[in-house]
Amino acid sequence: MDIQSITQCEQIIRHLVTITETTLDLGDKIALAEKHICLLRSLTAKEARTVITLKSIKRAILQNTLKIVRSNLYYLNNGSENDIKNNNLKFLHERLNKILEKESEAEDMDFSDLTESRNECSMHFLAEKIQSLELKKRVDTAAAVSATAATFKLHKADIDIKFPESCSRESLLEFESRTSLPPVPEDAFTSFMRPARSYSLSSFKNMKKMKHTLKQYDDFDTEEPKAFDISGFQSNETY
Repeated sequence: MDIQSITQCEQIIRHLVTITETTLDLGDKIALAEKHICLLRSLTAKEARTVITLKSIKRAILQNTLKIVRSNLYYLNNGSENDIKNNNLKFLHERLNKILEKESEAEDMDFSDLTESRNECSMHFLAEKIQSLELKKRVDTAAAVSATAATFKLHKADIDIKFPESCSRESLLEFESRTSLPPVPEDAFTSFMRPARSYSLSSFKNMKKMKHTLKQYDDFDTEEPKAFDISGFQSNETY
């Protein structure tokens, strides 16, 4: 290769390294963005629930205030009509009653819309929660299956090593490929012929016993014959 080609290759590899670094950095940024999005989503859901709670409190306060105003207005209407102070209070209560009624109607409409949005938010939150649980369950199941398969493989390998007669042909081939025996030296004793027959210990015992028996018979033959008492026999012949 000439110098120009080498220079071009160097530039290409430099650009490839830059692209690789940029791609890896982009992947890190994407992962960080996903993390922030999930965090913002959870914070948004919490803030939405907080707003719903505050609006519910506001609606309850308006309803209670309206009940009190109407109760006082009913009391003032049943009182004396000629009292100026009473009339002023009645007028103020009526004005406040109108304001509260309008606000209560608007709050009821807003609360109905808020209830629908809360239901939608709850359904969306529940769907995301169920999806995350399903994903977690799938990951746990895959991990359990892989752990069980690894345990079974180790157990089977242990059985194959301890009991080679139960091995399959593939496992025997793997075992033979893994097992490396040392070479046999040239001067090693490799003649495994059957030795010549020799007398055993029991044969020597039998021979010794037989010799002892024969010796007893020899002793009996060498003994002198005893003298018989023939006096009685001679006396019988005389008669």
